[in-house]
Amino acid sequence: MQSDQSIEITDLIKNYEPRVGSVPVFGMILYTDSHPIIKKMLRDDDYWAALDEISGSKWPVFSIRAKAGSYKHSEHQYFKRFYMTPIWKEPSENKKLLDWLALESTEQLPLLVVFTFNDGEEVDRTVVKLDDENPDIAFNRLREVFSVIKHSIDNIPVEDLNSGLEVLSAIRYALDKIGRRERLKEGYRLIKEIRDWLPL
Repeated sequence: MQSDQSIEITDLIKNYEPRVGSVPVFGMILYTDSHPIIKKMLRDDDYWAALDEISGSKWPVFSIRAKAGSYKHSEHQYFKRFYMTPIWKEPSENKKLLDWLALESTEQLPLLVVFTFNDGEEVDRTVVKLDDENPDIAFNRLREVFSVIKHSIDNIPVEDLNSGLEVLSAIRYALDKIGRRERLKEGYRLIKEIRDWLPL
């Protein structure tokens, strides 16, 4: 894992020296100053060393701090009167980062973006939501995701390891399984809450 506060992703990739046996897939942890737990964790040597060990040596993981956006109400009188939902304001400083990773905004940060290059500079990627609720949950989420990705890479046939698209496809499939499991858990939780609300 490597940490950098710049949003010049291309410089990070160009200056990266691959380890022996690494695959052409990259990870990018995106966060802002409004995610203090992720921020502190990435700056802590012990957490960083643990995550580096968990993620394995075959794919690099970088971290980038984006400019924090915010929710604001419209200044237009009509919208202020009839629409109370605040609007997300994206800092212009994030445009290059968002365009490069094909993300709409930083509203859903913190995220892990796993990506590779398709036909030169074009990026193909998959996105995983991270957690900034508390240190234990944040670390456990990263540990789970990194472990799944490492396991996926370790089980890819040797002949496919040099293909970023093949590696990313295997990672995406494994991460989708996590997503399906989480949706099932959430469904069971909602069913239980509904049952608790219903009269006997």
